[in-house]
Amino acid sequence: VGPGVLAQNHQHIFAVRIDPAIDGFGNSVLVEESHPVKMNPQTNPLGNYYEVRQEIVRKSKWIDASGKD
Repeated sequence: VGPGVLAQNHQHIFAVRIDPAIDGFGNSVLVEESHPVKMNPQTNPLGNYYEVRQEIVRKSKWIDASGKD
């Protein structure tokens, strides 16, 4: 991107309409979000460690894709 810019942790945001029954009714939708982990000398000394949190969407609802952290 440019000198001094590092983007090893980034997200791609997609807007889609999902047909959950496209190949049967045994499907699920899983939302994954990356969340920063606090700096720690042993586990995250450079502050670039992220954890991925997963949530299965069990019913129709609004999912906000804007950043929370």
